Amino acid sequence: MTSGYSTHCERHKRTQRRHGHPEQDGITVHELQPFRDRIAVRRAKNPANPTWDILRERWAAVASNAETVLKAHAGGKPGSAHTTQAANHIKLLAGTVPDGVVMEAALAMFLMREAQPQRFLSDRAFDFQLSRRVRALSDVNAGMYFDHETGKTKRVYRDVLPGTLMALAEPLKAAFGVAGVFLAELDQRDEKNKATKKMELMTALKEMV
Repeated sequence: MTSGYSTHCERHKRTQRRHGHPEQDGITVHELQPFRDRIAVRRAKNPANPTWDILRERWAAVASNAETVLKAHAGGKPGSAHTTQAANHIKLLAGTVPDGVVMEAALAMFLMREAQPQRFLSDRAFDFQLSRRVRALSDVNAGMYFDHETGKTKRVYRDVLPGTLMALAEPLKAAFGVAGVFLAELDQRDEKNKATKKMELMTALKEMV
């Protein structure tokens, strides 16, 4: 049943606030891991490539800008609340998570989008998932609770406002988007090459007498 003047029910409205689209499911750690592994392999194969240092510099610039935003806010300068909250999340990430881990997770999201475009129901949904997955790298954003049904302690991440997720996505895309798309193209090229080699092998095997 719809709620108020909205075309969505309460459940779909909550999903839209959390994930950027009323039918978008959150990207899980396990879903993203294969793409993070691919980034790790690419880095291991190209350790001296300047791409990685450039991306670290880009992330450092994002963190520096966040510090500037927070100092301006502390000094009474008016500004967007969402931008200020996003800057605080960036500061926490930069202070608690190695830059290589942030870089890997962000780039992996772009690989996943190119490999599984159906998994993201809109550009806004991708932005939300990018922000949520990178933000979740920091334990500072997590809380713990005891699940009496399973007898285990579980981790939960405090939700943030949609505007803050969008504000957080923008610098992440600016820092890692171009490289992420290019690496996704390299990834697809490698997959096509593997498929071609497999077909060549199958053809050769069929020609045996």
